[in-house]
Amino acid sequence: CTCEGSDADGYWGGDDCGDCADSFYGPSCTLRCPQNRSTCGGHGTCDHGLEGTGVCLCTTGFAHDAHGECTLCASGYYGSDCAVCGVHPNATDLADNATLVALGFNFSASCSGRGTC
Repeated sequence: CTCEGSDADGYWGGDDCGDCADSFYGPSCTLRCPQNRSTCGGHGTCDHGLEGTGVCLCTTGFAHDAHGECTLCASGYYGSDCAVCGVHPNATDLADNATLVALGFNFSASCSGRGTC
C-alpha cells in the first residue's frame, strides 16, 4: 500500500496503512513527535502510533531537553555519551553498574579529579 499523508487526513503507515507513519501519533495520526522526528535526538524513541502519546522515551542515561528530545544527560550521568557517574568497582559493564547503583551500592565518582557528578 501507498499510505496517505496530509495535515488534514493524517499521516498513515504500516503494511495496510492502519497505523500512524513514523513520528506521528494520535487517533487521526495528525500530531507530531518532538522536532518531527521519531529518534528523539538520537537517544530515544517517540511513543508514536494511534495510541501513542508523542513523548520521547529516553535511552538510559539521557533526559529531555526543552524540545522534549533526549539530548541531555540525566542526573547521575555525564559526558557526550551520558556515561554513568561513579563506576562501581564490582561492575562488569555499564549496565551492571547501573543495576548496582540502583540497588543502593553507590560508589563515589571521582570524575578523574576534574569535575563532579
